[in-house]
Amino acid sequence: MVKRVMRALLEDDEQDDSAGYVTPEEAFGPSSPARALRGYRYREALTQAKLAALVGVTAQNISDMECGRRGIGKEMARKLGEALNAPWARFL
Repeated sequence: MVKRVMRALLEDDEQDDSAGYVTPEEAFGPSSPARALRGYRYREALTQAKLAALVGVTAQNISDMECGRRGIGKEMARKLGEALNAPWARFL
């Protein structure tokens, strides 16, 4: 996937401009609340245990949310948004 993105970025300008662009979904796959949670947690340099303590759940719950085994409800999304300095609607 990364090779495809890099190839598209490095192609000659002789082609139609729109042909060289790659959307984030094409480059990284479809986005999901689980991926967003993991990404924001990494951005904030928090472990699952530390984030769990901030939002009042267990580290296993955070792991389950990041793996898509557990849904993220509205109230939890708000807590996560506050703890991760992120838009809470991104986790729904």
